[in-house]
Amino acid sequence: MLDEKTVRKVVYKLGGRIFTVIFQKQNGEERTMNARRGVHKHLAGGRSTIREQDHLIGCFDIQKKAYRCFDDRRVLELRARGEIIR
Repeated sequence: MLDEKTVRKVVYKLGGRIFTVIFQKQNGEERTMNARRGVHKHLAGGRSTIREQDHLIGCFDIQKKAYRCFDDRRVLELRARGEIIR
């Protein structure tokens, strides 16, 4: 697993650029997600459900066309700007 500070630093530094994250779900499954932060087009309004949980990073899943989040403590690999962080 990657260090959560490194994950946050890289993801937030990307801004709205596309990245790929491979992480372990709560049930133990491995999941790959192509995502992007900063998408506001499909927001329904209201209060964020992950706002109080500092370890979750919210993003827009490009393939599912829906908002998703992942735990920064469970990231196995992060790909962005042609670099792979393992």
